[in-house]
Amino acid sequence: MCGLTGIISYSKNFKKQDVEEMLKTILHRGPNQKIIKNSEFSSVGFVRLSILDLTEYSNQPLTDFNNNIEVFFNGEIYNYQELKKKFFPNINFKSSGDGEIIVHLYKKIGIKFVNYIKGMFAIYLFDKKKNVYYLIRDRFGIKPLYYYLNKKNKDVIFGSEIQALHAHKKIKKEVNFEQIYYYLNYSQVNSNNGTCYKDINQVPAGSYLEIQKDSVKLNYYYKIEDYIDEDKDKDLSRSFKYYLSDIKKKFDQSFNQHSRFDVKGGIHLSSGSDSSILALLAKKNNKNLKCFTFGYKEKQFSEAEDAKIIAEQSGLSHDVSFLESKEVPDLLSKVLKVEYEPFSSMRILSQHKLFREYKNDAKVIFDGSGGDEIGAGYNYHIIPWYFDCINSKRKANFDRRLKNVILKAKNSFLKTEDFILGSIKNILNPGSTTVDGSTFDKKGLISKDFLQNYSNSNLNFKRPFKSYLRNAQYLDLMHYKLPRCLKYIDRASMSNSVESRVPFLDHELVESCFQVPSDLKIIQNQQRIITKYPFRNIIDKKYLFKNKKSIADPQSFWIFRDLYDFTMDIFSSSNFLSKEIINNKNIIKQLEYLKKKDGHVNSFLIFQLLSLEIWLKEVVK
Repeated sequence: MCGLTGIISYSKNFKKQDVEEMLKTILHRGPNQKIIKNSEFSSVGFVRLSILDLTEYSNQPLTDFNNNIEVFFNGEIYNYQELKKKFFPNINFKSSGDGEIIVHLYKKIGIKFVNYIKGMFAIYLFDKKKNVYYLIRDRFGIKPLYYYLNKKNKDVIFGSEIQALHAHKKIKKEVNFEQIYYYLNYSQVNSNNGTCYKDINQVPAGSYLEIQKDSVKLNYYYKIEDYIDEDKDKDLSRSFKYYLSDIKKKFDQSFNQHSRFDVKGGIHLSSGSDSSILALLAKKNNKNLKCFTFGYKEKQFSEAEDAKIIAEQSGLSHDVSFLESKEVPDLLSKVLKVEYEPFSSMRILSQHKLFREYKNDAKVIFDGSGGDEIGAGYNYHIIPWYFDCINSKRKANFDRRLKNVILKAKNSFLKTEDFILGSIKNILNPGSTTVDGSTFDKKGLISKDFLQNYSNSNLNFKRPFKSYLRNAQYLDLMHYKLPRCLKYIDRASMSNSVESRVPFLDHELVESCFQVPSDLKIIQNQQRIITKYPFRNIIDKKYLFKNKKSIADPQSFWIFRDLYDFTMDIFSSSNFLSKEIINNKNIIKQLEYLKKKDGHVNSFLIFQLLSLEIWLKEVVK
C-alpha cells in the first residue's frame, strides 16, 4: 500500500518542484520509501508503505529487465503467486513481493493483463517503446486515483488524494456545486466520478486512462453485468447448496490470498456477521490477528461488548477505541481535513480515531465492507427481493415470507407500511431514506434557489439487470453505499500509514453472490443467508444470524443533547458560509422542534449540513 502522484505532459509542461510539493501532501501513505522519477514527458512522485517483502527489492518503480516498462502502483495483487506459477514458472523474480507480476504480465500480453490480476490497485504504467501511459484503477474502486485534465494541451495531473492535486499551483481549489447538490438532494458521497472540487475527477472503477501524445482515452475493462447470466435463474436444478458450495470455496480462497503479508495484522471487528466471519476464519487458519473495535460509553449504541465475546471465541486479543461526545467538535474539524470532502455520518470519526490509536499495533487491517452489497443485506433490499420472488418459478409462500422478514428486519419505531413505502421510495430514488428504511425531512432546509439551479442535474445510473434486487445491489455496490465506505476506509487507514483489506470484494466472490437467484438470498427470514450460512458451523449462531443494530451510533442522541449547543452555534454563526445553499434559520427551528420530540429522531440530513458548513470553513476556506 502506497501513495502516488505525478504529471504526464507531452508538452513537457512540468517541473520537479511541482511534484515535490504534491508528494508532501501524501507522505502519510508511505513512510518506507520516497522517490521522484523524471522521464522526458512525465514526473512521478511515490511513497511506499512496506507490507509484503519488506526489503528494498520491492521498492518502486518496478521495471522489466530492459527498463522499457515502468510501474508505480498503490495496492495489492492478491493472486501474484498463482500468476507467477501459471505464466512465468522459469523466471527468477528479484523480489518476493506482488508488484513485479504487473510488469511481466504487461510485457507478455499488453494492457489485457488487468483482466488477470485480482486485488485493489491504482497503477501508473509507462511503456517507453510505445510512448504511452496508463492510469489504471481496480474493479470496484477500492483504491483511489484522482486526476485533472488540461483539455487544451492534454496534460494529466494525478494523485492518490485530492490534496496532492491542489498542491499544484495551477489547480485552483473551487467548489463543484453540482456535487454538493448530489450530496444534499440524493445523499450521495463519492457516487460518481466527480468530486466536490471543480475539474478534479476520479478514474472510474474498472477502467483505465490511456494517455498518448494527442489523446486521453477512457477505457473500461470490467463491468460486473458481463459476468452474470440471468437465464440461469430459470435453472431449478441449481439448488441453494450448489450456490453455497461455490461461495464458500471463493471466500476461503479470497481470505487466504488476502492473508499474505509480512507485517502485524488485525481485524476491524464489529459485532456483525461480516467481521465475525473474518475473526473465526483467522482462528481456523491459525492467523494471529488482533481485533479492534470502536465503541461508545452509551452501551445501547455500542458493539464493544459483543465484539469482545466474538474475539474471545476466536482466541484473538481485543482492543476498543471509545469516542466521547466532547471529542467531536475538534475531531470533526481534523477528520474533514483528511477526508477533504463532506461526509454523512459521525461513525467516520470513530473509524479515524480507531486507526489513530492502534496504528502501531497492526499495519494490515481486515475489514468486512462489501458484505451487505454482495449479500443483499440492507433492510430496503427486502422489497426488491419480494418483487423478484413473485415472478420466480420456485414455489413458496412469498407473501408470508415477506411479512415475517419485515418484522425481523425493521426498526421497532417504524410501522410496517412506513417501512415498505420508505423502501419503495429508496428503490425509485436512492438516497431518499437511511439504511433502515426511515425517511428524513428536507423540506425548507435546503435553499429553493440552489435546488432550482441544479434541477436538471440528475444521477441516472444504469440498472443493467432484469432483477429488481440485482439492480438494487448493483447501485449500492458501484454508486451509492460501497464507494463512500471505501473512501472512508482508505482515508482513515492510510492517514495513519495502515493498509485496509476487504476480502468480501474479491471480484470472483462478488460475481458468485450476484449470480444467486433472488429467492435464495433471503431464507428463513434471514437476509445475507448466502454469505452467512456457509460458516454456520464455526460461528456462534447468536452472532451469525443476529439482526443489524437499528441505531448503530449515538449521533442523534448527542446532537440533541451533549452537542446541541455546538450544533446550534454552527448554524447560528454570523459567519455562516452555506447561506446560499442552506436555510439555516429553518434548521435552527427544526433543531428546537426535534429536541423536544419524544422517541427516535433521524439526524442524517442535519449531520450532512453540519459537515458541509465546517468543510467550507476549515477545508475550502
